[in-house]
Amino acid sequence: MATQQERAALEARVYSRAGADDPRVERIDPATGRTLLVTESEWRLLELDRPTGGNASAGAPRGRAAPGGAPRSTRSDAASPAPHPGHRASAPPRRRAAGVAAIAAGLLAVAAIAANAAGPSHGTPDGATPAPTHEPEVTVLVVPAAPPAGGAIAGTADRVRGLGTMAAFHDPDLVPEVRDGWLEAAYPSARSALILDRDGPIAGVAVYAVSKPNGVGCLVARMGTSGMASNCAALRMLASDGLSLQTRVPVGLAADGVLGDGIAAEAADSDLLVAEWHADGTFLVARVPD
Repeated sequence: MATQQERAALEARVYSRAGADDPRVERIDPATGRTLLVTESEWRLLELDRPTGGNASAGAPRGRAAPGGAPRSTRSDAASPAPHPGHRASAPPRRRAAGVAAIAAGLLAVAAIAANAAGPSHGTPDGATPAPTHEPEVTVLVVPAAPPAGGAIAGTADRVRGLGTMAAFHDPDLVPEVRDGWLEAAYPSARSALILDRDGPIAGVAVYAVSKPNGVGCLVARMGTSGMASNCAALRMLASDGLSLQTRVPVGLAADGVLGDGIAAEAADSDLLVAEWHADGTFLVARVPD
């Protein structure tokens, strides 16, 4: 039986910078039959949590490594400077999402060009590395949608909406084909939906909705190598009051979980990350500079 020291060592490896670089392979979880994308450390941690050993052959690698460990099915509906994260905007049609994202990208590009033209700030010695600058506020609204209703002609009918609080778990664009091993270890046998991918508009941040078998829903944020944060509530309460999560995000965090200058993410200044799971099944994720 594994000691607390062995478990602590595995957990430290899973959430470390070195562990994030470990190769990932697909394995079949013998307890659930799910396909997981895991490192060796994540798999060993899962095996420790199984009440009765598992079938070793069932969990053998499937023969092909997956690069980077990112889930394969991702989507961000919109990314733009938007109202304060507490403002619950009405769900926009999907066909406008690409336009909003393009406008936001254009504004950020103009800001970057202006900053480069201005040159280094006064008071910074030659050759010195300036302190990281806080990024503009970014707000993402995600509106889950289910497949077309039975009998609808594929490609012509609007996707069914209005599935309520649990809509994200019915949207094939939000449910990854292969689940991350660390998420399975933290929430075994739970349903999950990828609301925001780490290479989306808020770089380095992935946000998940999780529905646990005991009737509890959770918002989970993974911030690269600086760890994860979560907040949970009973699904019956979530269906009436919604759920929110607030945590800190390092300034300059990149999609691979490392700061642009290579410094560990936890050593940086930070912004505020706000995630909201609304009772109508929509989500809002915002990065707000301090």
